[in-house]
Amino acid sequence: MSTKQLRILVVDDETSIRLSLEIALKLAHHSVRGVESGELATELMESEQFDVVILDNRMAGMSGIDVMKWMQERKLTIPTIMLTAGGSEDLAAEALRLGAYDYMRKDQVEFDHLPIIVQGVYERSMYRKEVSKRQEEMLVAVEKEKEIAAMRNFQQTVQSIGQFVESGLLNLARTLGKHEDDMRKIVMPEHQQRCGEIFETINNEIEVVSSGIKSMIELSSLVTKKLEELHGSTKE
Repeated sequence: MSTKQLRILVVDDETSIRLSLEIALKLAHHSVRGVESGELATELMESEQFDVVILDNRMAGMSGIDVMKWMQERKLTIPTIMLTAGGSEDLAAEALRLGAYDYMRKDQVEFDHLPIIVQGVYERSMYRKEVSKRQEEMLVAVEKEKEIAAMRNFQQTVQSIGQFVESGLLNLARTLGKHEDDMRKIVMPEHQQRCGEIFETINNEIEVVSSGIKSMIELSSLVTKKLEELHGSTKE
């Protein structure tokens, strides 16, 4: 278990309880801020970072549940311990639903045991964050695998189409060569040059198309290779 000094916010309008909580936690070498209202607590949470919040529910103005709703709206995931009165099981359930990690009855708080409870809540929150982080990393890895697989399929499709088109263009060039020979046999001498120019233009256009197909195949191969290299580096 970590021995990190925690930054703890204690929120309770009962001065004696609040000070007792602060002293117990400071004796365990934690950094503690204490405030007497939900409004002051929200102000502090907007300007400072805390590792754990100990929050009383029954307070004038904003209640503890109100503070937790405020935290939820702002996506503040500070692990929170709710302080309740006896017979407040429904309140405790509501607090847990809103994201509280634990709750304690005020009349049953064991101050010498409090630092252990707070430390446990903090450790649980760190574990949840680590699990969440790993799940996100796994989802990203799966998405990358899907992208690479899709790119491989695209590359294979491009190669197949490119080979088919290249083969067709090669056959076309051969056929044109035969037609050119046949045409020269029947074309008048004065039209021989023009006939040659026409066939040369067609052959040049075939070369342009063939070159474009080759470039497309090379580009798809390059993109797939780069994606695989990038994925490999992120794994390492």
